[in-house]
Formats: sequence, C-alpha cells, structure tokens
Amino acid sequence: MTPDAASAGGLPVPAANDALPPWLRRLAFWSAASALAAVVPVPFLDEHLVRVTRRSMVRELARERGLVLRESEVVWLAGVRRRFDWGCAIALVVALTVKTAFLLVRRLFRSIFFWLAIKDASNTASFTFHEGFLLRQALADLEAGASMPSEAPQTTPRAEVLRLRAVVERVVAEVDPRPLRQAFRGALRGSTWLLRATARRLKRLLLGVREEEAAARTLEDMVPSTLVERLGRALLAQSAYLEYLTRRMVQALAEPAEAPPPPPATSAPVTAGANQQNEASEQPEQDEERR
Repeated sequence: MTPDAASAGGLPVPAANDALPPWLRRLAFWSAASALAAVVPVPFLDEHLVRVTRRSMVRELARERGLVLRESEVVWLAGVRRRFDWGCAIALVVALTVKTAFLLVRRLFRSIFFWLAIKDASNTASFTFHEGFLLRQALADLEAGASMPSEAPQTTPRAEVLRLRAVVERVVAEVDPRPLRQAFRGALRGSTWLLRATARRLKRLLLGVREEEAAARTLEDMVPSTLVERLGRALLAQSAYLEYLTRRMVQALAEPAEAPPPPPATSAPVTAGANQQNEASEQPEQDEERR
C-alpha cells in the first residue's frame, strides 16, 4: 500500500506491485459490468443495465460503511434519475429511431462498429470507476464525521447526499480521465470475443426483464472473472493516478460546500455521462488515435 494518499487523509491506494485488494476488485467488477452493459445490442436495455450497475454499486458502497440510503438518494448518488415529460418522450422516440438505424448498419460493418463499441464501453467503465472510487472516499469521510455509533446503521441526511454528489461531480469534471480510459480500452480490446459472447447472453437473459434486483443478480453472475482481473490489473498499473484522485477528493471534501445542484435526470442517454467527463480531453485523444 502506498502511504501518500493515506497521509493526506484519504483511504490507502495499492501500489502497482501489490495484490489486488477486495475493494478494488469490486470496483473493477462494477466497471466491467457497466462496460458489458454498454455493448448489449438492444436499444434502451444497454442504458437500463448501466443504471442498474451504478445504483447497485452505490448500495454496496453504502452498506460497507454501515450507511442507510433512501432509494431516491441512491439514484441521486448514482447520477441517474428517471423523469418523464413530453420532451423526454420525444427524445426517446428519436433515440429509438437512431439506435435502430445504427443496429441495422452495424450488421453490415460489424468489425468497425464493434471497435467503436469498445471505445464507448471503455469510456463507460472509466466513468463508473471514477464515480465509484470517489464516492467510496466520500462515504468514508461521511462515516468518519457521523455522530451515531458505528455499530448502528446510520441514516444519511439528504443535504449531505446532495453535497457529496456535487463534490464527486466537480472532481470528475476536473480530472483528466485519459490514462484510465486508455488502460481500460487496452484491456477490453484483449477481451473482444468475451465481450461479444457475454453481451449476447445478457441480451437473451434480460430482454423484457424490468425488475432491477433480477437484472442486478444476473449481472453479478454473468460478468466474467477474467474480464474483472484484466481491468483490475489495469487499475493497479495506474496506482499513481489513483493516489492523485484520492488527494484531489480529500481536498474537495475539505473545501467550503457549494449550493448542491438539483438531482440529475436521465432525459439523455446514460452513457453520455462518460463522454461528458472532461470533454476538453476528447479532441487531443482523437488526434492521438488518428496518429
């Protein structure tokens, strides 16, 4: 374990030559699950599974700290919330039309479009990991400042949930995610066949399943351990970046609280959140790929 992050007040981060700790393996699992969800070839099922993955991750992180979250707070901390209005309905119809056309064209250019799907999956996995990693630190900070006995479940104040969400969003927007995106992309490119086969099985098992618990259980059983190990090794190789993330989150938590934003909504596709993580970095990354 590297002492730098812990000495700054954050949770310890494993060194590159350490064994993969259980907490980091679980974050690698949620990252792998969201990557798989992003490549499921069914409109809206992929976005639904990404939402299920992120909400399940939030619940597990809260349980580890003995914290009790209301369902609405789980949704807010996961960064996605369902909302319906006419504008949302029109957007859904347009998105369904575009996605259907995309899937038809993809059948003609399967290899090219799956390469693009790998890019989207790595961005989604990176975004899920960043949020899970930072939220774990935020919940540890919340637990440390709680006045209730540690052996009793602690109900988190709603204002604190909104504040933590605002801090996580601010740090995610500030950091440059390209090192981790590229590491994940390399790991996923080495697992192309595994991604395709698992995504097809998920489609058969979960098409038409609306119960979130059932979908979460299926994801828990279906994510290949090989994929989790590859993402875990990619994370260990980025130990310096993880230390930087920890230090930045500790600093952000110590800064004066800003007015929390309203809870996020999912009127836009949920995977778009991965592309909004430091949009300024997209153009240099594209130029690098063209070279």
